[in-house]
Amino acid sequence: MSILSGIIHLNKDPIAISEENDVEFVYAYEYDPIVSQEEREKAQNFLENIDDTLDEVADFVEDGVFALDKYQRLNEFGAVVVTYSPDLPLLTELIHDYCAEYCTHNFISFDIFKRVYEKLQNRFELDPEEKQIYLSLQGVNVLIFDDFLTSGATVKEIIRYLKSFNENNKLTVFVLVKQ
Repeated sequence: MSILSGIIHLNKDPIAISEENDVEFVYAYEYDPIVSQEEREKAQNFLENIDDTLDEVADFVEDGVFALDKYQRLNEFGAVVVTYSPDLPLLTELIHDYCAEYCTHNFISFDIFKRVYEKLQNRFELDPEEKQIYLSLQGVNVLIFDDFLTSGATVKEIIRYLKSFNENNKLTVFVLVKQ
């Protein structure tokens, strides 16, 4: 996108990776290291207020998702946990749409996922759908989507829940832009 040129770049090969507590974080884009704080804020403001009439938005997101797929095939994940960011409705929707197109497994919304966790913690019985979700999260690679403009508290919560379900799950967090 023209406003982001020279500020944010796509990590083509290899994609930027960091690991924390046995969780892999994969970033599609990074800020150029010489970019000023003012330019970062300008880019963040642009991304927060993106207009759905911009054709470049879809390419920006699609390129990021393809970078993730190049790093690890999306169809290798056994489950995908998604959050919805009300601050980034268009970007969030596009990321989910592209990943849904290439992932062969079920998407689990954070709200449903959290309900299953809370029922298990309180020793309540799971309904059939919740039981299926819980069973689908046993011993699989799990992809978690994180938006890049919030604190990351929701992702930390998801990681904690997933580790309580099965500490052997391989967890990968996908972040469109590394902050």
